[in-house]
Amino acid sequence: MKYYHITNTEKKTIESILKNGIQCNSEGEIFVFENRIIGVNNVINTIADIIAENQIFLNEYVMFEIDEKGFNEELINDNVAEFGSNLQWYIKQAVIDKKHIQFYGKFKTNYKPWYNTKKRQRPLTEEEDIVENLENAIFESLENQRELEKLNKENNNHQK
Repeated sequence: MKYYHITNTEKKTIESILKNGIQCNSEGEIFVFENRIIGVNNVINTIADIIAENQIFLNEYVMFEIDEKGFNEELINDNVAEFGSNLQWYIKQAVIDKKHIQFYGKFKTNYKPWYNTKKRQRPLTEEEDIVENLENAIFESLENQRELEKLNKENNNHQK
C-alpha cells in the first residue's frame, strides 16, 4: 500500500527529503496518510487538503508517496478530531529511507469547509433550489458509483 506525507514547498525541504529521506520531528514521529477523497454534506475534499488546511496551515504543499516497505515500526492512528482521521497515522521512526520515497507533486490547497457557517438570510429561489438538488443528486451518484465499483472489485476477487 502507498502512503503519503506532505510538507512545505521550500526547495531546501524538498531537496533534503529526496537526499536524506523523511526525518522525524522532535518527538520522534513521522506523519503519513492515505490520500482518499471524503465527501460530507455535498462537499468533497482530499485528505491532503484537509491536513494542509487544518493541521499544518499551508496554501501550497508538496506530497511524497511512501512505500510501506519503508516502515520499520507499526503505524499508530493519529487521533485528530476531524473527518478522515481514520486515514491519518504517525510512526515512531527516526527516518524513512529515501529509497522508499517518491516525489508525488506540488499542489495548491483546495479545501472547502464541510458546513456552511452562514445562516441563510432568505429562502432559496427556485433556481437555487434546483441547483442545490442537482448538487445533492451528483454527490449521491458519485457515492453510489464508488460503492458499485467496490462491490465489483470484491466480486472479481472472489471469482479468481
